[in-house]
Amino acid sequence: MVSEVSPLNPSEDASVAPEELAQEPAVEGAKFLAGVEGVLSSDQKSPSAIAEFFKGKSVLVTGGTGFLGKALVEKLLRSCPGISNVYLLMRSGRKGEEPTLRLKKLLSDSVSHLRDAKDKF
Repeated sequence: MVSEVSPLNPSEDASVAPEELAQEPAVEGAKFLAGVEGVLSSDQKSPSAIAEFFKGKSVLVTGGTGFLGKALVEKLLRSCPGISNVYLLMRSGRKGEEPTLRLKKLLSDSVSHLRDAKDKF
């Protein structure tokens, strides 16, 4: 008799080898990324799976002017050189500041070191 293994508790069935469990994702439709490498650094030869995923794609970021949003935008621009577009959904500032001024401030603050490191910015 073959028993099914619960995706939430794979240790229920001791007859299934751990290697077999690692080959399939627990969530239907999810991709299993075994041995995902880190971000592309100067000593690596190929980009990470994340950089490959975003290659040629556009990304919409909401909350991009907040602390985590700035970090996310900077990380996307630094780690995913093949990204097509990054769109920021911005509101006017709390003190009536125009979104265009907020965008200029965001780009001058968080992307300035990227501009120095790479010619594309």
